[in-house]
Order: sequence, then C-alpha cells, then structure tokens
Amino acid sequence: MELSVLQNIESQQEIKNLFSQEATCINFLEALRWKGDVVSPFDENSRVYECSKMRYRCRNSGKYFNVRTNTIFHGSKVTLSKWFEAIWLVWNYPNTNIMELSRKLDVSPKTAWLMQKRIARLVEKKPAEPTVGMALTDWLNRLQ
Repeated sequence: MELSVLQNIESQQEIKNLFSQEATCINFLEALRWKGDVVSPFDENSRVYECSKMRYRCRNSGKYFNVRTNTIFHGSKVTLSKWFEAIWLVWNYPNTNIMELSRKLDVSPKTAWLMQKRIARLVEKKPAEPTVGMALTDWLNRLQ
C-alpha cells in the first residue's frame, strides 16, 4: 500500500475499509517502520530471523519482537486497525472526549483512555496547522 493513499482519507469509515484486516495493518506498519529491511530494536547490528506469526528474532540478544515492539502499540491487545482509527480521530477531532472515543471505536472507556494517553505522546509533536489526510502517515512515522 502506498503512503499517498493515506493523504486522501476523510472519514473514519475510510480508515476501517482501508485497514480492515490485521495482516494489512501489520504489513503496512512494517513497510513504514523498516522499509523492507527489518532491524532489531534490541541490537541494530544483529541479524534478524523471521519466525512464524509475524514475529522476528534478534540473533545477538535471542529476543523475539514484532512491528509493535517499542511503539505506542506495544503490549496492547487492541487491533492495529482500531489504533489507526484512534489516531485519525484524535488528530482530526482533538477535542474528542474519552466516552466519545470509546463509542466511536467500540472499546471500553478504560481502553479509550489508555489509547488517548499513548497517542498524547505524539500530539506534542503535532504541527500547528494539520491537514486532514496527513495524520496517519505523520504519526506512524514518529513511532520509533
């Protein structure tokens, strides 16, 4: 999937349609994060082995990792598609409260709070004049 596709997203439904499968989200995030060359978050110079279930193993440390490791998605059981929707909603509707976010994403208020809290780390880097379509690509590029 090309990054230019994300420039024209104008609704939450478009995000849902574009990222309806978790595998699509993972492949997109891998391409965005590693640009085809997987790098271990534990040792940048280490060789990386691809394992099953979209996991990788760092040769030098022996640790397993995936595309979520060391990002705002790390340790979360929420699907990447819901995360992408949340990022889009928070970026385009910055005054969205927890209950509204919870309802729009169909998650519990506690989960919505956690997502908004993690996304808030990226909000600090938000430019003064955001454009509607740039949210997902800009924020995903800041994950590392």
